[in-house]
Amino acid sequence: MTNSIKKNTRAPEKIWLLTFALSALIYLVSLNSSPYFGQFAIKAFPILVLVFASFYQLKENLQKLMATALICSAIGDVFLAPSAAYNFIAGLGAFLVAQLIYCRVFYGFKTPVPSVIQRAQAVILVVYAVVMAVVILPVTGELMLPVVVYLSVISTMGVLVLLSNCHVLTKVGALTFVCSDSILAWGLFKTPLPANDLWVMLTYYMAQVFILLGMIKTSKNNAQLVNQTLN
Repeated sequence: MTNSIKKNTRAPEKIWLLTFALSALIYLVSLNSSPYFGQFAIKAFPILVLVFASFYQLKENLQKLMATALICSAIGDVFLAPSAAYNFIAGLGAFLVAQLIYCRVFYGFKTPVPSVIQRAQAVILVVYAVVMAVVILPVTGELMLPVVVYLSVISTMGVLVLLSNCHVLTKVGALTFVCSDSILAWGLFKTPLPANDLWVMLTYYMAQVFILLGMIKTSKNNAQLVNQTLN
């Protein structure tokens, strides 16, 4: 009986994960034809699948926060997709809100006394962010202020998750998000990597799904802790 319940619980997760993976793969393959009509919708669809998953598999405040962060990310995807609606500042603003929400979530799971390893990881991330700022900011022109704000917030998000009790999947996802935005910034303001857009989107999709999967596991393992930390 118990095994049957577990199988029934796992089935929906497998469905949304498969839907996410297939839709993300479709968008990544479609980059060869970019830009094309309706690209913004194909780009945002995998994240909307994660919005559905967050509503289905999370509860109370964690559900609301994660769903809102993902919705903001989907809005950012629409503004940053190659289309008539392209607006870098609007897209950056939407992702800024998403990162602020992630900061709130990860701060709720902060470790009372971070380990030496956690502190060392956080220091390495801060040093990395400073190096990126030194290299990127001088060539951002009029976009310097919004880029500084976003860089500060996403760096804070990374530090908070490293100093938290979040599941390792969430930590990997958050750091992959930092990696994705680093590739994006390098491509925009310096020299794009080969298949730059592909790497940006691949790491971005990986980041979002890992963050969500980690929070789902955290929620399942200790629902009481989740409720206490985010109330």
